[in-house]
Amino acid sequence: ADVTVEVKPPKAIAADSLQSPSDPDATYGHKGKGYEYQIAETCAKDNPFQVITQTRLNGANESDQTQTIPMLEKLVQAQLQPQKLQVDAGDVSGDNIVQAEDLGTRLVGPLPGKPPNPENISLAEFQFAENGTLLMPCPHQQCPVQQGDTDNRDGYWAVFDQEACTACPLVANCPVKGKRERRIVWSREKLATAQRQQEVQTRAFKEEHKIRSGIEATNSAIKHKHGAARLNVSGYKRIDLAMTFKSLALNIKRMLLYVLDQLQQPNSDGTSKPVAAAVCVLASLLLVFAAFARLHRRLTYFALKGMDLGCTLSRA
Repeated sequence: ADVTVEVKPPKAIAADSLQSPSDPDATYGHKGKGYEYQIAETCAKDNPFQVITQTRLNGANESDQTQTIPMLEKLVQAQLQPQKLQVDAGDVSGDNIVQAEDLGTRLVGPLPGKPPNPENISLAEFQFAENGTLLMPCPHQQCPVQQGDTDNRDGYWAVFDQEACTACPLVANCPVKGKRERRIVWSREKLATAQRQQEVQTRAFKEEHKIRSGIEATNSAIKHKHGAARLNVSGYKRIDLAMTFKSLALNIKRMLLYVLDQLQQPNSDGTSKPVAAAVCVLASLLLVFAAFARLHRRLTYFALKGMDLGCTLSRA
């Protein structure tokens, strides 16, 4: 019998389907096929130089929002947890804000999507206590007459006086709705989302968040100066290892450049530092070796290809 073969439309092809016969681990995302590499980097202005503190490789088909908390958990496990974690809009959601807060970190970043209608009263305009689980006065200073947890225990509800709400001048734009009773339902995630939508409009938040753009220089350095734009390896484990080495190389280079700069400074009496000069020569040789090794990346490919990457690691 004749068999008809038809090409599937793009929308019918799963994002985690085989993208390349040479790399069965590669998936497809909004930036194309392959992988995404998450980087966490220090950003304190008082640091002599910034370092990459954690990395994470994930499939291109995975949402950035699903990578934020796992990355933060890795930082916590490594005892490198930041007080603030600066991220872009793709990494932020109400759920991520709450989970980061529970871990002890403030997640700083705008929310994706369009801002809410300014004419409507936001949940952020209500007053809350007890970590967002208890509703206090509304924007018109009316307190709820009854409140509690939702049936599935993942949210909260409050009921306001029907007559007071009906007479309120804000009733048309208020999220408290209902004909039989005036009720509002919320969760910590919805409250965090509303508060962040309000917060991003302030000048203080914009000042706090502008430092996040600094990591784009690190992304560019790894991609263009350390060869991440065109890797000579394939497969999740090999790519993860190669990218980890590149991140480590960038940290070492920054450290050496800082040491070289410090050693080139004269003593307080203006004399030179003979020991420092010798260290400078050694550091320079290391930089030359690193540059040589980068030019011969194919040697790295064969070294990785011959390694048994199916091992487990332990830390003493």
